[in-house]
Parts: sequence; C-alpha cells; structure tokens
Amino acid sequence: MAAICHRLKAEYGWPILSEPRGPDNTAYYRLRPGFDRAALRFPPSAQALAEEGEA
Repeated sequence: MAAICHRLKAEYGWPILSEPRGPDNTAYYRLRPGFDRAALRFPPSAQALAEEGEA
C-alpha cells in the first residue's frame, strides 16, 4: 500500500496524507480533506475507473 500511495502522490500529484498510528507506527492513508476528486489524474491501469466515475 505504501508503494502505491507514494507513486500516486509523486507521479500523479494526488494529495495523499499519511498518519502513523499505534505502537507499531502503522501508516493510515487518506486524501486531503476538501480535495475535488474529479481533479485526480489516474495511472493507465485505472483509467477505466476515471472514465466511469467510480473512483
């Protein structure tokens, strides 16, 4: 999950926030509040989701 979130943030500009929680510092990921999801760029493997509006 961390690698996917890193790629979406670095290569596609997704406003992903991560927060370490618990004694093991498990990362929890989410999109920045208030972000317009329609503005997301999708990788080629998920382009069909963007076109269908399911994401």
